[in-house]
Amino acid sequence: MGTTEDKLNAIASSKAAIKAAIQAKGVACNDVLSTYANCIAAIATTLQVPNAMHFAGDIPLGTFNKLDFSAITNANDLFAACNLTSEGAYSLNLPKVTTSMRTFSKASAQTLNVTLPADYDNGYTLMFGEFNGQTLNVTLTKNTNPQDLISTFENCTCVEISLTCSGNKIQKFTDTFKGCTALTTLHLETEIVADLNLSDCTRLSAASLVGVIAKLVSGAGKTLTLGETNLAKLTDEQKAVATSKGWTLA
Repeated sequence: MGTTEDKLNAIASSKAAIKAAIQAKGVACNDVLSTYANCIAAIATTLQVPNAMHFAGDIPLGTFNKLDFSAITNANDLFAACNLTSEGAYSLNLPKVTTSMRTFSKASAQTLNVTLPADYDNGYTLMFGEFNGQTLNVTLTKNTNPQDLISTFENCTCVEISLTCSGNKIQKFTDTFKGCTALTTLHLETEIVADLNLSDCTRLSAASLVGVIAKLVSGAGKTLTLGETNLAKLTDEQKAVATSKGWTLA
């Protein structure tokens, strides 16, 4: 059983080992045993993702939520071809990213929410190219305009896409929604000052088309290409809202 001294020495040894383990996790720890529970609770449960990381395979929501992306600047191919397997919504914040090409290219998720800066140019190419899902919500932050969303959603199979660029005006939509044939609901929460082509999105609801027209900036002198199928969904009065702002409908 050991003497009392042996037991006290064992406790002291265990205490020292616990303290060392806590400090190894980056948490400050003193010599007061009663404070160790709070120290252990303060240990980060998330994993800091290194820059230019490429994930592969299936990623359950529980695993995804333990990943910390706050420090990365390069999100190119980050989750390309990954299967985000859970039914719950996956939410990703990339506050420091400066390029996000193909981030979710050929990946899949039922619902995906992504927040990232709008302070870099032409780094959104194919970000959601061939993405397979139902609902996709993308929020661009900060106040510097993204230059061009080149093929950002090209061939995406989502039924609903929401793109918010608060306080910003996207300068170009080069093939941004090309091949989005499954899209029925589109929310563009940004002032539209650039040519926009939605002709491939033949399943868009009339309400979505009216919503896009409402965001057209007067006097831009640009073209909104909807195609015959979408144009047929609009009344003459609804079309006149666009043309009265100086836009050409095609």
